[in-house]
Amino acid sequence: MSLKISHIPTPDIVNSLDDGEEFDFSDMYGEESLLQVGLDYEWNPFPKTKQIYGLVGLGFSTATGNGFFRSKPLDSPPPKESYKLYILPISLGMSYRFEYRTHQWVVPYLSAGATYFALAEVRDDGKKSNFLGTPAAYGAVGTFINITSWDRDLQFRMDREYGISDMWLDVQFRGVASANKDLDFTAGYLNVGFAVDY
Repeated sequence: MSLKISHIPTPDIVNSLDDGEEFDFSDMYGEESLLQVGLDYEWNPFPKTKQIYGLVGLGFSTATGNGFFRSKPLDSPPPKESYKLYILPISLGMSYRFEYRTHQWVVPYLSAGATYFALAEVRDDGKKSNFLGTPAAYGAVGTFINITSWDRDLQFRMDREYGISDMWLDVQFRGVASANKDLDFTAGYLNVGFAVDY
């Protein structure tokens, strides 16, 4: 199980007003990257090997912004209502660890699979919320750095008291390619976090 934090680039989402003037995600929610928290759970379907794992993941990020009047220019004063956007990427994939020894100090890994970005846009005036989503593929390369191997006493205590065989610093670079260019989450970004093996 691993918990990671990342800054994901803003998605490429474009809409238009009644006069045809276009606006994108950054016009409404800002240009800053989105903070994302992700939780991944891995399981070993082949107990005789320590290299191949199935993976399911869930992420969460949010953004707040103001909309536009469809019948007025973009530079008009925005409406008073605010919007809250929730983004939930749900992933399913496989990973391969280059792990060949018990309590190995450094374990590089590769991961790939599919992600579905579920989006919910909620208004603060109580009017109808919008729900939509888009599929994507992902690939990742990362490294586990074994924290418990630094101290044999810590390693023994974590295993005896909590059933944790290894605790890792997890550094990962992930690339995402969206299937739907109208809701385009295509990007590459860095994830950093912690992982534990039971």
